[in-house]
This record gives sequence, structure tokens and C-alpha cells, in this order.
Amino acid sequence: RTTTDVPRRDWADYLARFHASHAGVTERAFQHASHGVHGSPYDWLVQALPKPSGRVLDAACGNAAVQPRLPPGTGYLGVDISPAELAAAGHLGRGPVVRGDLRGLPLPDASFDAVVSSMGLMLVDPVETAFGELARVLSPGGVLVLLLPAISPIRPSDLRPLLRLAGT
Repeated sequence: RTTTDVPRRDWADYLARFHASHAGVTERAFQHASHGVHGSPYDWLVQALPKPSGRVLDAACGNAAVQPRLPPGTGYLGVDISPAELAAAGHLGRGPVVRGDLRGLPLPDASFDAVVSSMGLMLVDPVETAFGELARVLSPGGVLVLLLPAISPIRPSDLRPLLRLAGT
């Protein structure tokens, strides 16, 4: 079965159970994708941000692995739906982090200069709703930096939500 064949409730339950028992899994996986010169995928996200970055929202932050890589003085907020991932961030002294769903962020409009997300948006259904929320909390002229898995170029069906986001 593919993720589109799985009822939403089953998918949400699966993700909750997986992250409860594997908190920090993305950071551990990225340790294998790190390069001596170019760093980790988290470093790639931070390098793509303008300098200075101002207020940064880390969407689907997991254990907040981006936070210690940001320059000092950067305003950081991580948001994730998994209590276990947020607890892992707290144990590592990372944050601030809050529990929230990317489909309905409890944040004011235009409150961030940049939004980053590392391997999180592909888990949100429907992703268009999450894109709308990220666009809403992003300040005019703000930057969105995403790291998503791909085994091929962007599909035509992916262009509509990306173009809507770029147009906001």
C-alpha cells in the first residue's frame, strides 16, 4: 500500500507511534548523510537562509536539530505534533519548541522572517493546507527553505501548491 491508500486516521496513528518510539530519528539518519566539507542536511538548510535570519520557524522540527546550527541571536521557534520529539528537544536543551499541527498553526500572521522544514512536510496531509499556513506566518519577502526527499524531478502535480506558496 502507498500512503494515499492508508486512511488519514491510520496514518496519523502510525506517525504518532513511530515518533514516540524513535524520537530524533531524522537527526540520526542525517548523520549518515553528512559531508566533511558541506556538513549535514541541517547545515544546508541554515546556509540557504539570508544573513541575518531574524525570526525562524522550524516547521515539523522533530528534536529541533536546526536550532543549534543557527547563528547566535536568531529568533527560533520549533513546532512539531509529536510530544516525544519535543521532549527529545528539551532533553537536548534545544528550543523553544511548541506542540502544533502545521495544518493550523497557533501563530500570528507574518510573524517569521524565515520558515525551514527538514523532511517534515511530506508527512502532512493535505500538504496544501500546511503550505497555506506556512505562507500565512511568513512575513512579506520572507524565505521558505525546505528539505524534502526526491528520487526524481518535481512532478507537475507538485507545482500547484509550490506556485501558490511562491505567489503569496
